[in-house]
Amino acid sequence: MITFKPTVVQGSLLVLCLTAVFVYSLSFTDPYIVPKWLFVILITLGMGLYVSIRILLRKPVVMDLPLVGISIVGICCLQALYGLLQYFNVFSSNSVYPITGSFDNPAGFAITLSAGFPFIGFLIQKSNHKYIQYLGWTIGIILLAAVFLSGSRAGIVSIVAICTIFFYSRFICKGIWNYLLSGGLILLLVCSYWMKKDSADGRMLIWQCGINMVKDSPWIGHGVGCFEAHYMDYQAEYFELHGQQSRFAMLADNVKQPFNEYLGVLLNFGIIGLLVLAAIIFLLFYCYEMNVTNEKRIALYALISIGIFSLFSYPFTYPFTWIICCYPKVRITRVIPTSLLSQPKKRISCKTDFYMQLRLG
Repeated sequence: MITFKPTVVQGSLLVLCLTAVFVYSLSFTDPYIVPKWLFVILITLGMGLYVSIRILLRKPVVMDLPLVGISIVGICCLQALYGLLQYFNVFSSNSVYPITGSFDNPAGFAITLSAGFPFIGFLIQKSNHKYIQYLGWTIGIILLAAVFLSGSRAGIVSIVAICTIFFYSRFICKGIWNYLLSGGLILLLVCSYWMKKDSADGRMLIWQCGINMVKDSPWIGHGVGCFEAHYMDYQAEYFELHGQQSRFAMLADNVKQPFNEYLGVLLNFGIIGLLVLAAIIFLLFYCYEMNVTNEKRIALYALISIGIFSLFSYPFTYPFTWIICCYPKVRITRVIPTSLLSQPKKRISCKTDFYMQLRLG
């Protein structure tokens, strides 16, 4: 059994998460995203080398996954407080937006808090420690407030959806409250559209042009980077077909992201790529159902939060999202469902015994 040593690997994971959230450098053309990716890759390579050496030397390596989750909560809390201080003009946001945190726009700020929000469950579920529970609820309120004040609709919908799932599973089992929660979530989606109607219509234009791109190469896609390379051509074709009188005419712009990660997979890798993604998601849910625990539930909530955010934005542009995605995959697949592997062996051994009995008989 391979385990992870807390003093080195968990410390490296903490530095990795801090780097993915807070690193900023004017030495790069893009001072917000490129430095984060660069340092995250360097630290990851160092961690991989260290773990590989220990495995080769047959030395145990230990990782406390709940402690890692609590560390993520602490980092998200620091980011939320930083954003709130920007909102109240204690710090400058270096942007037209009131809250960006250590990112260039509210999207990076909101996905950081939304992805880390479910890990508050590690604090709330400390049933024997009342003050730790209070701390968890307090941090949750801080994160909620920061996301709402950032104005990121994807973040608001994502974090409210996780709260809805949490309250549904923990406190409400049946009755009219189920319909109220579902209705409230639908109402939030409608309000999110009208909150920034022009921006929402702009994304609908991007999605329509993106779907037209998919139609030209539905099975294998157009390849990585195709959206930025060809989107403007499809947008021009759209207005040639519908005319400049279209309600989207004033919203046309040069964009680099499809504002939907699933559409991005379709564009880059086609239906085949989307099916592979669906198979991975199915496997994760299968592993989760094999042995449901509180830790696995929290990890699943993190994946759901990122999945909902991916419907309306581009969370995988930021390295912190990839780190958070790795955590649930490690936790959910930690107990490998060996029943499927063992059943064929049992069938083979049973058939062998049966034929042996026939021959001896």
